[in-house]
Amino acid sequence: MEKFSHSTAVPVQMICFSFTVFVAVVSASISTHGATAPQNPGFQARITEKALAYAASEAINALSGKVTGMKIPDQSGEASHIHYEINGMTITSFTKPSGGITPVPNQGLRWSVTGAGIAMKGNWHYKYKKGWIKISDHGSFDASANGISFSLIMNIGKDSNGRPNLTATGGSCSISSVHIKFHGGASWIYNLFSGTIEGKIKGILQEKLIQIVKEAVNVDGEKDLQKLPVAVVLAKKFLLDYSLISTPTFTSTYMETHHKGEIFWNGDKTEAPFQPEPIPENKDTSKMVYLWLSDYMANSMGYTALKHGYLKYNFSSQDLPPANRSILNTTCTGLKCIGIIIPQIGKMYPNSQLKLNMIGTKAPVLSISDGSLKVNGSGIVNIYVQKKGKADILVLTLNVTLGFTTQASLKGQLLYAKISKPLLKLEVFKSNIGNISGSAIQTMMELAIDMVVFPQLNAQGSKGLVLPVTDDIQLSNSQLIIQKHSLMIATDLIYKPKIQTDHDAINHANIQYKRPIFQVVRNNMNMPKPL
Repeated sequence: MEKFSHSTAVPVQMICFSFTVFVAVVSASISTHGATAPQNPGFQARITEKALAYAASEAINALSGKVTGMKIPDQSGEASHIHYEINGMTITSFTKPSGGITPVPNQGLRWSVTGAGIAMKGNWHYKYKKGWIKISDHGSFDASANGISFSLIMNIGKDSNGRPNLTATGGSCSISSVHIKFHGGASWIYNLFSGTIEGKIKGILQEKLIQIVKEAVNVDGEKDLQKLPVAVVLAKKFLLDYSLISTPTFTSTYMETHHKGEIFWNGDKTEAPFQPEPIPENKDTSKMVYLWLSDYMANSMGYTALKHGYLKYNFSSQDLPPANRSILNTTCTGLKCIGIIIPQIGKMYPNSQLKLNMIGTKAPVLSISDGSLKVNGSGIVNIYVQKKGKADILVLTLNVTLGFTTQASLKGQLLYAKISKPLLKLEVFKSNIGNISGSAIQTMMELAIDMVVFPQLNAQGSKGLVLPVTDDIQLSNSQLIIQKHSLMIATDLIYKPKIQTDHDAINHANIQYKRPIFQVVRNNMNMPKPL
């Protein structure tokens, strides 16, 4: 289990959500340039002010846990003939400020807060010497710092691998007042150096606090981002590339990221011979996060699947439900077997079974239009007779075109699909059993599709596709909108961190998160059985 500093986990996790595609999440933040994508994205994400405000609130909670208990370096100095030392300084409480994270058009994100307060305690020791007078004493003190504010700009770039890199610039921190109360010793001495110590503590805290905030971005945040993959393996054969194709863009109300969103064959990154269509413009910002999944993603997978011979499948009676396995028999007593549907096969090859060899000849194409998803594919079906102890005998070759409509729905963290309205067209390309009825062949193929192909696809679709979330993030008030060439998921988020209470966490009073948001399950993709 990885451990991350409390101050880093929340802002990085919340901002990271927009970089996710299907089973992985990539972190999106900020850019010094509002560049336009050089090509249409296959995947697009948006984080709105609403999400950033939520992230800022959680970030302040995390910052509070980071600051409380923090040790301040020992200090010493001279003031009015007094040599003083202050040590054991520890921040005991942190008053949460107001403020937030806001997008800055064409620049990045600004994280700013005002009105924070800190209480601390420590020990003091002094030596006073003037002429023959020598005094030394020691004691403890309590101090408070009020009116704390800080501000910085978070910027993001894109490296040569399409991975984001994160930096913080322009950081500043100010404290309006520091008050100190001494315990022990001679009170008349305190007034000689209390102002100096208060000024010293003020300077230390201003420097230390902005250092903590910058480190949360430049060190912890950047370290987390560098662990992010920009590709994920699907079904052991495919590689989903969701690298950035440009730096994020920023308006006054949201930030947006653009990703390649192409699915390659694992080990061969040959580009598909087509490009993504433009994602429809949408300025809605009522939800926290928007994700656009284009039909280009599915179609690039179909292209590479065909190219690498993945669209092949041998279908036999063992693929049928037990009650229907006799359908491929050439001899039967009932009406539901191939020997009755196509009498020539029953007469020429009695007491045998058929085997179907399905081969895709044209990549399946997903077309998403307003309100509907349609898939079309083409292939050939070779029909063989299987006889015990003999080689398979080719009896028919069919050209087949299959189309169907898919209904998509979103429930909780899962995207579901259901296939309906099949459209099947076929013709006999080659027959070794003479002329046969086209309607008989149509009936046979419709049975195969209804009994095997669609049930398998719908079984996978009913399991749902895992969306890019972890146990720490839940979708809320989600909507699935079917647009031209893309599915848009509009959703709010609920952040519920899982707390680990191990020995180190207890000793240091640090809350450790179960895992960063981008570490999601990548190997449980519910892929349809190859056809």
